[in-house]
Amino acid sequence: MFPNIPPEGISLEEIGDFNFASDVQVKNVEKKVDAVLVENKRLVDREKILEMRVKKVESKNKSLLKKIEADQT
Repeated sequence: MFPNIPPEGISLEEIGDFNFASDVQVKNVEKKVDAVLVENKRLVDREKILEMRVKKVESKNKSLLKKIEADQT
C-alpha cells in the first residue's frame, strides 16, 4: 500500500528531477497572467478617460451654476 521508500544514504542527484509543474501548466499560467496584464492596462486607460470626462463635466457644472447665480441676481 505504501510507496517504495528509497534506501538510506541516497543522494538528491540519484533521486533525480521532480517535475511538479508540467510545461503545459506553466504555459497556461503564463497566458492567463498575460491576459490579466492586458486587461489591467485596458482598465487603467479607461479609468483615465473617465476621470477626464468627470473633470470636464464638473467644470461645465460650475460654469452653469455661475450663470444661474448671475441670472438670478
